[in-house]
Amino acid sequence: MRKISWILPITILIWTVYFSSLSHSIEMDPEIKKSYMASDYVTTAKLLEQQVKQIRERTLKGESINLPDLYMKYFFLAQVYMRKLSKPDEALSKYLEANELRKTSKEMNKFPSLEFLYVGEIYERKNNFSKAIAYYQNLLKEFASLWEKEPDTVSIIMAEDL
Repeated sequence: MRKISWILPITILIWTVYFSSLSHSIEMDPEIKKSYMASDYVTTAKLLEQQVKQIRERTLKGESINLPDLYMKYFFLAQVYMRKLSKPDEALSKYLEANELRKTSKEMNKFPSLEFLYVGEIYERKNNFSKAIAYYQNLLKEFASLWEKEPDTVSIIMAEDL
């Protein structure tokens, strides 16, 4: 039980570090923020979909884009679909697209695929436990791999305590 009690704080810590390091590149559109704050999640999703499409079209034209910003839009869109609109299939699609995008960026590829946590949760809700476990295990493997590459003080302390 003691080991399990560390999972949530570890996840929160990594989540905070992960998103704070990318926060300089997040550009929240005022319309999206307004619709989200007004609990108009359908409009929020629609606006985010439009922005993602526009950014994707720019890449087809050969324009450079802000990959962390696009990743965060995918991630936020997936969260809206999953948590606010109860559309797990759409959320699953966006999490997987975010993961594919993350793999293309050296900057973002330094971090674990936290979207795997939510993909696993979606499969767990669908009672597809084998897929859920596979995604959870992939996330844990990424954490282990990162720790081997760059052990930090927090990881060392946690490893000693576990």
